[in-house]
Amino acid sequence: MNGNIDTGRLKCYTVVILYILRKRGSTMAKRVQFVLTDAEYEQLQAIVADKGVTISKYVKDRVMPKKDSFELVWNEFSEKLQNYPVQTEFSVAQILTDERWDTLDKSTKLSIARLFNKNVSNGEYNNVVYIGRSSSNVSLYKKIS
Repeated sequence: MNGNIDTGRLKCYTVVILYILRKRGSTMAKRVQFVLTDAEYEQLQAIVADKGVTISKYVKDRVMPKKDSFELVWNEFSEKLQNYPVQTEFSVAQILTDERWDTLDKSTKLSIARLFNKNVSNGEYNNVVYIGRSSSNVSLYKKIS
């Protein structure tokens, strides 16, 4: 959730990040906010656009790094894709293995899949083609070289 704050001469953006904490069997969301200037907000938008993640995901991964941060999973995915057999159809989950995919949170899964699709579409992966969707509506690709 992002909002504008008019502080007179200085227009700032508030970036809100929700953290989910488990306490005695219940789920409680905690909100963390910080204020950015226009220039800082534009810089942050450029960073997340380049990385293919949301502002919330990017900031949370920076503040609370873990083994499943977006960058670590993306690097793991990229490395496994390089070694994946040619002329084989695959989904993003299959590259990481279904077992590994099941350990990731929904936000990381969506970010990885969207960034890969974007990179295939814009030619960054010129050895991979999009071939369509599976019966379960998952994007399918083929490594051609």
